[in-house]
Amino acid sequence: MDKRITKILIVDDEELICWSLRKTLEQNDQFAVNCLYTAKDALKDIGKNTYDVIITDLRLPDVNGAEFIKKIKDFIYTFSQRDYFDTESGFLFEEYLQPRNG
Repeated sequence: MDKRITKILIVDDEELICWSLRKTLEQNDQFAVNCLYTAKDALKDIGKNTYDVIITDLRLPDVNGAEFIKKIKDFIYTFSQRDYFDTESGFLFEEYLQPRNG
């Protein structure tokens, strides 16, 4: 049986947090983790890659996390479900996103 790899994007401007989360998550060989440090870089990357989970800080240098999540909703037009985890508060919430019409 093939193992499904869960692709995770971590967006946090603090390199130590990104590194720590990446090392912890990659102990499980079912996770592939990418770290980016700005919302701008993350949006570019999301345009090229698909992720199952996005972990974001609410205090990014170029935009707050809530604004970043809104930009993801506006930017991405094909994905079904994403999970979001705020590294600042430890809050996990799910967003069920539908493709935008028009």
